[in-house]
Amino acid sequence: MKEYDIIIYGASGYTARFVIERLIKEQKRIALAGRSLSNINKNIISLDLKEDIEIFEVTVDNIDIITSKTKVLVNCCGPYIFTGEKIVKSCIEHRTHYLDITGETLFIERILNKYGEMAKRNGVFILNCCGFDSVPADMGFEYLKKHMNVDNFECESVMSLKNSFVNVATYQSLIYGLGNIQELRKLRKTEKKVKNKKIKKIFYNKLTQSYCVIFMGTDASVVKRSQNMLEEYDLSKKGEYSAYFEVGSLKNLILFMFYFGLIYFLSKFKFGRKILLAFPGFFSCYRIKPNGPTLSEIENASFSIVFWGKGVASNGEIIRNKLKIDGGDPGYITTATCLTHCTVVLLNMLEEKEMGIKNSLSLLEGGIFTPASVFSETDLIDRLCLKGVNFNIE
Repeated sequence: MKEYDIIIYGASGYTARFVIERLIKEQKRIALAGRSLSNINKNIISLDLKEDIEIFEVTVDNIDIITSKTKVLVNCCGPYIFTGEKIVKSCIEHRTHYLDITGETLFIERILNKYGEMAKRNGVFILNCCGFDSVPADMGFEYLKKHMNVDNFECESVMSLKNSFVNVATYQSLIYGLGNIQELRKLRKTEKKVKNKKIKKIFYNKLTQSYCVIFMGTDASVVKRSQNMLEEYDLSKKGEYSAYFEVGSLKNLILFMFYFGLIYFLSKFKFGRKILLAFPGFFSCYRIKPNGPTLSEIENASFSIVFWGKGVASNGEIIRNKLKIDGGDPGYITTATCLTHCTVVLLNMLEEKEMGIKNSLSLLEGGIFTPASVFSETDLIDRLCLKGVNFNIE
C-alpha cells in the first residue's frame, strides 16, 4: 500500500496554491513536492494551514522519490513540454496515476505516442487537461449531447472572459508550442484523416453580437479524442465540435490579430522567443503579471462558455438546445476547482474498482485519457456545480 493518496508536484507555484487550498479539505492523505521548500512553505503560510503536511524537495531528475510513494500524482508544474514527459514515464513505471492541467497539445501528443501502450500495460491512468483547459469544454459537450439525445449531434461553443489575467506558464507554453508546431504536424501525419465540416476562423456572431475567432487551445482536440474513445467503448455516439473565443468589437479583433500575428512570427525564431519571454506584459496587452494577479483581481475575474447544440430527433425533426457554463477566474479558481474534483473522483473510482464495484474504469485497462472519457458517467459535474462552476441548460 502506498503512503499517500495524493502528492501535489509543483506545489511551490502560484496556481498550486489554489489547488492545495481545495485538495486539503478533501480528507485524503496528501503531501506536497517541488523544487523549492521555501516557496512551498510560502504557499502553506499564505493559506494559514493547520494540518501537518509532509513536504518533499525534488526535481524532475529525482522524481521517483515521490512517484513511488503515492496513488495519484497531481502535476502543477508547467510548461509541461520541458519536464512533463519524465514525470509521466516515472508514474507509469511506479504504477502511479497522474493528472495535470496542461493546455499543451504537443506535450499531450508526444506522451500519447510514446507512453500510451506502456500506461495501458501497467494499468495506469494518465489524465491531461484537468483544469480550465479542458474540463468545461469536454464535460460540457458530452453533457449537452446526452441531454439532447439526438443523432448527428454537432455543437459550437463561444468562450468569453471578464477581467481575467493570463498565467505566465500558459503564456510560455503558447510560445514554445507555436515554436514547435512543425513537430506537432509531423506527429499528426500518422493519424487517419477524417473529413469534418469546414471550421470558421473568424466571424461575426449574431447571437453574441461580437466578433469571434477560432479557439487555439486544447478544447477542440480534447473533445475529439473523448468522442472517439466514448464511441470505441460503446458509451455514446460521437459528435462534432467547434470551439471559438469572443474578442468583442472590430477594434478588439484587429488588436487580437496584430498581437497574435506578432507572437506567431517571433515564436519561430530563438531570438524572437527570447523577446517574447522578456516582455510578457507588452505582448499580452498587460494581461500577464510575472508574480501573478492579486487575490482581489482573481476574485473579480470570471468566464462563460455557451454551447449551441443541434441534432436529429428520432422522428426526423431538427432539435436545437443551449448550455451555458460559467464560473470564477479561469486560470486559478476554475482550474483549481476542476483539478481538485477530477482527482477526488478518480481516487473514488479507483477505490470502487478495487472493491469490485463496477464503474466506467471497469471498461478501461489504463492508458492516456481525457476528462470526459473517464468522468462522463460520474458525479463530477454535480461536484463542480456545488463549487461555483455552473452547468445550465437554457
